[in-house]
Amino acid sequence: MYEALVHQHIPFDPIHDGFLDKIDLSKYQFLLLPGVSCLSDAQNDAVDRFVSGGGQLVLTGTPPLRDQAGRWTGPRLKCLPFEAQPENVHQAAGGYLMLSHPELYPSLPGTGLIGIGFGFTQLEPKSIPGLVRDMPRREPPKNNKPEFSNIAELTEAYGMFLYPYEKGRVLVLPWALGQMYRRYGIYECPQTPGTMPLTLPEL
Repeated sequence: MYEALVHQHIPFDPIHDGFLDKIDLSKYQFLLLPGVSCLSDAQNDAVDRFVSGGGQLVLTGTPPLRDQAGRWTGPRLKCLPFEAQPENVHQAAGGYLMLSHPELYPSLPGTGLIGIGFGFTQLEPKSIPGLVRDMPRREPPKNNKPEFSNIAELTEAYGMFLYPYEKGRVLVLPWALGQMYRRYGIYECPQTPGTMPLTLPEL
């Protein structure tokens, strides 16, 4: 995501995830954790305090599902009330995310599908008041011939979750948009998180 932020001329402070519990996060409006899958208890607490106090959290790629030693724990952030299992983290090369609600993406006019690759984490939300979810994942086409290439099954996996948490709000994009932008330069990847946290529309 570093390259995407630089190319979009968005000012930011790079913070190593190992220092999340050692600095004052309250001075920031947004906290972006790109593919940060391992956090200690103290780091989880620091992120939860940031969101509870009114901060806006953006999680991309594999969210924090492991402790600082890399052991699987599932979601431990209080602001991430989801279920996830190790088998839910898988490759999604050749698949697509469908933008069912274009009004959520003012910076992506005319975009109906976003191609995805690398990892995708299937998350199952618990009861979350005010949850908005979109970007249902389509499986890769079973036949790459042009006359069949637009036929793919929708899955129960979603690529976008947006919801309020206490005084803040959280945007979860559990796919590797940073890697997609770095390797392929896909325009939609850096644009996707740019405006979405600012509004929580009623659908």
